[in-house]
Amino acid sequence: MCRRRVGPLDVVAVLTECASVEIRWMADTGQVYVEDERLDPNSPSDVDALARMHLLADVTHGFANVLRMGAVRRGHAARAALRWRWSATSGSGRRWMASRLALRSPRHIAALRAVVGEVPDTAHGTLRPTPTQAGGTGLIRATDVDFRVCRIDVETLVRLQESAERRGLATRWSSVDALRAQVAGDRVLLQTFQRQRTADGSAVVRCLLLFGVLGDDVAGGVATLDVDPHDVQRLPRADAGPAVRSAMVDVFVLATGGIAMMTKQ
Repeated sequence: MCRRRVGPLDVVAVLTECASVEIRWMADTGQVYVEDERLDPNSPSDVDALARMHLLADVTHGFANVLRMGAVRRGHAARAALRWRWSATSGSGRRWMASRLALRSPRHIAALRAVVGEVPDTAHGTLRPTPTQAGGTGLIRATDVDFRVCRIDVETLVRLQESAERRGLATRWSSVDALRAQVAGDRVLLQTFQRQRTADGSAVVRCLLLFGVLGDDVAGGVATLDVDPHDVQRLPRADAGPAVRSAMVDVFVLATGGIAMMTKQ
């Protein structure tokens, strides 16, 4: 099977997605989010959550604008943005960029190297256990066994919302009535993207939701919802095969970054 080429725009999209998710997690927990990079105790952005959030916001500054550009402009803009952010950020920022791309695939690291040149080696003596290996929390990648995309209807979403309310989990809507007033019919996609634990140690899966907005035939909305892992397992899957999973990830990355109708160039 011929694999799609990974280019600078894909690198920008992955880094934007990772930064967004990690900033939200650190804002919720007050802890520094770590995947596979070793941290420098002398670097504030490696030991302080607020400094880390500032670092990620700085590293990905302008990336969302690149993703919104038309097809003709954004390839060149992605290269320019990567070169600038790579040269302007600190060693911690470059380690973070290399780490997140290495976790996604060797092709993503190769795409970064083609733009910026030498990239820090994350494969020899610099790795620490990922949250998955360490036992329970962390981002869910498309190659992980608990990654899934499910197509559900609004009644299933209501049941998940009610379960989250009973357990005191994070929800997008303040009530079931608020959910029904916003979400349309049977056009809901759910993607697992982060493993978490509650204060009592119970496992939770934070999910992205992509849904039609009630009262608008074309507009879509994106939200998050924390779901019990057992409930996730019972949902009907729509991600048959690696190619479909990868495509679904791309859909959610574009949705969270913002989608606009492009005018003719």
